[in-house]
Amino acid sequence: MAAHPSENVFRQQLAMLYAGLPVSQTTMVVIAGLSVVALSSTASHAALATWMAAMVLVAGVRLLLHAAWRRFGERKPARLWFGLFLAGAFLSGAVWGSAGIYVLRFDALESHIALILAIAGISAGAVPYLAPIISVFYAFSIPALAPLTISAFAQGDVLARNLGVFTLLFLTGMIIIARRNNATITEALKLRHENGGLLEDLRSTNEGLQHTLALLEGVLNSTADGLLVLDRSGHVVTWNRRFLEMWRVPEQTERTRDDRALCTWITGQLTDPDTFVNRVQALNAHPEEHSSDEIACADGRVFAGVSIPHRVGDRVVGRVWSFEDVTEQKRTEHYLMQSAYRDALTGLPNRKHLTDELQEALSRSARHGRRVALLFMDLDGFKQVNDRAGHHSGDAVLAEAARRLRRGLRETDFVARMGGDEFVVLIEDVQSSAEAATAAEKAIALLSEPFVVGNAVFMLSASVGISMSPADGERVDQLLKSADEAMYRAKRGRQRAYHFATGAADAPT
Repeated sequence: MAAHPSENVFRQQLAMLYAGLPVSQTTMVVIAGLSVVALSSTASHAALATWMAAMVLVAGVRLLLHAAWRRFGERKPARLWFGLFLAGAFLSGAVWGSAGIYVLRFDALESHIALILAIAGISAGAVPYLAPIISVFYAFSIPALAPLTISAFAQGDVLARNLGVFTLLFLTGMIIIARRNNATITEALKLRHENGGLLEDLRSTNEGLQHTLALLEGVLNSTADGLLVLDRSGHVVTWNRRFLEMWRVPEQTERTRDDRALCTWITGQLTDPDTFVNRVQALNAHPEEHSSDEIACADGRVFAGVSIPHRVGDRVVGRVWSFEDVTEQKRTEHYLMQSAYRDALTGLPNRKHLTDELQEALSRSARHGRRVALLFMDLDGFKQVNDRAGHHSGDAVLAEAARRLRRGLRETDFVARMGGDEFVVLIEDVQSSAEAATAAEKAIALLSEPFVVGNAVFMLSASVGISMSPADGERVDQLLKSADEAMYRAKRGRQRAYHFATGAADAPT
């Protein structure tokens, strides 16, 4: 507890605390009741009832203490009244803090936001009320907010962890503000006592306090892990530890806060520094703008960057940058995207990938007046592999067939698996049907070589149907259908044959 200049000043500070006791306790009970109503559908009714009963009990005791102060305040020592008030403040804070452990459910955090706001609001409201004696503010605010902070960190997920960080920063900011208010109040009471006159009521807000509150608001509104705050000139105001860790800021730069060195260090890690620098310059030119960008690093990491104006009142005084590491999320998205477009057995593009690629090829061919050929092939005799040796051997044959087509055909040819024992080859910029026939003959030759699986040898062949744009269609479904029908006509003929869908080369070969 801070030292006090005289018994008179100390009693005036106590008087300020006791004067606000009825309103503060009534407000707490009302807010607690509203929180219970808001949480009644998601929280335990027993826990809510116990918590509300404790809140009413503590508030009732403190109102009785207020009545005793009004009657016997001047007759009893100031230290006694201080000790009783301090104990009451601690009990009130502990009751609010217990809600962060026994009532708040992190698995239903969105529906419990009312309780979080209630705890934060009560703590913020305690700043001007309890600031006359700073130890009383500590006795209330720390038990009220610490359990919520500890519970949030204990959950382990990102949302709860960020809530814990913001609660801790919120408590720190409130303590800073309360200490400033306490210093101002104490000095004002000293002057009033020493001069024997009246001073105007405390003017608690000033430019420095507004700046602190705006900074705290920026922190609480940020949802990313790393935080950087700059002034209008681009100079560093503050950052958090996570920002330094994410960007691996050297100790020298951290110690000197060299703005130019920090900028050089960050841009040196990016895959596209020019775009990032241009974005920052555009935001500096338009300080009211918000931004949300994906920032790729040369080492493969990916950050989600959010930037908002930093305000003091209506005036923009700088910018708040927040960064979240989304590398694993992007890797997962890439894996899922690959899974959606790749055949799991052969690693070839699947039907979805083929149709997308064919659509793009048809668009290009239409623009440039070129032709596209589609080779639809089926393995002859593949059913016997599954029947004789089982599906494991059949899978091995399909994987080997895919490898042969991928390696044996031209690098520009697009090879895909349609499913089962069916494969498709997409050829762009075909000059003639003879070029498509050559590719079909090559594919048949590749698939007619012996397949060795373990100790077994399988002799297969292939039937190929060929469709070409625009003669056999200018849409994806038309070309696929034409090639499929041509393949079945080839299958009805002799083995190792290919068949054109239409046109001059319609005769089976």
